[in-house]
Amino acid sequence: MSDEEILVASYDTEEWQSVANLPAEQAKYQAYARATFLAQLHRTPGVEEWLRRVIQEYAELEEAAFVGIKHSLAARTG
Repeated sequence: MSDEEILVASYDTEEWQSVANLPAEQAKYQAYARATFLAQLHRTPGVEEWLRRVIQEYAELEEAAFVGIKHSLAARTG
């Protein structure tokens, strides 16, 4: 079994449930635990680096969507 398979198999799927109804401190812990798990799954050196990458990728997606909408609106108005 690979490291990734062991990591995924050992992760409790209940951890993925919503943290909306948890006390703030517990929600922070669960969010950090989830980010740590995903950082390990993606073989990122640390959770901070993984978060930086995720935020950067999300910002790029949002910017691309904005440009697409802008082009679409410009095409409609002629």
